[in-house]
Amino acid sequence: MKNLSSKVKEKKIKEIIKKYLENKGYFVPKVEFDVGIRRPDVVGFKWIEENEYEIDVIAIECKKTNDARQLLTPIIINYLRELQKFFPNVYLASPKVENNGLNAFLKLWRIGYYPIDVSSQNVIENYIIEAKTSPVLDGTNYLLQVRQRVALILTYIDVFNNPEELEVRVSEPGVVWCFKREPANYCAGNGLLDNDYHFGINIEETNNVKKVLNIDQKKLFKIFKDLSGDCSINLNYIDVRRPREVSWAIFHGKINKMSENEFNKLINICKEKNYNIRLYIHKRIWFKDEVLSRTEHKSRVENAKKELEPLKSEVEVSLQKKF
Repeated sequence: MKNLSSKVKEKKIKEIIKKYLENKGYFVPKVEFDVGIRRPDVVGFKWIEENEYEIDVIAIECKKTNDARQLLTPIIINYLRELQKFFPNVYLASPKVENNGLNAFLKLWRIGYYPIDVSSQNVIENYIIEAKTSPVLDGTNYLLQVRQRVALILTYIDVFNNPEELEVRVSEPGVVWCFKREPANYCAGNGLLDNDYHFGINIEETNNVKKVLNIDQKKLFKIFKDLSGDCSINLNYIDVRRPREVSWAIFHGKINKMSENEFNKLINICKEKNYNIRLYIHKRIWFKDEVLSRTEHKSRVENAKKELEPLKSEVEVSLQKKF
């Protein structure tokens, strides 16, 4: 068979693989999934239906050639072996290779293979080699860099039922943020200093912060104080937004320990900073190393959402006002 590397682009291979996984029920982030090494071309994941605790996670390296010699270079194989330290199932994808040696080699290293029919732009399912977990998988790497992050994404989808509207940030190793693009969005992630997982309401566009903090202060303070003792406020000043954000903390603390006088002082500081503020009202939903069932993950996010709904409703009313 001719080498197809000059006839098909790697981008097309990625598109075919993404579509295939999505049709199989996997969620595939639009952005590359960073675990601290070179990012895999495609990552897909879904809950294992018959198992409440485990997630089927796949990482795929896509190549445009069907030449086995070009696919078995030390650089490619070493990279796939590096991915196996983080991901239970690692695959290579390329136009179908007519070479039994490639299949034997991949099976030896427990690497899966997705052969692609370039003419039909489909994965050839009859020739798929299923990946197997490698002995080099590091349980801690998998837990902190992969499992916990994808569990949050899948839980957000379980609660809000709108994967097409979901914004995911996984381009920093070990960090994940999930949210919808709204003036006051429900935002979940582990990017705070403790690296635990939090769920809350995030407001950061200057005009929206101004509207929220101009709610009657006594009323706003009462709404905050009515939240449970494990809710916190992170208030950061944003000095520069682009090309790289420069920001720092003004206040990080528990809401129930805040006096009304301190609350009013913080609002005045926000005014002095011209409302260039990120306001995140949140609560911890699970610890970074706390492995839960799908049902428990969902329950914790739903409970946090329910508690924050009165605040979000009040905030959304204020966002409708004009200044």
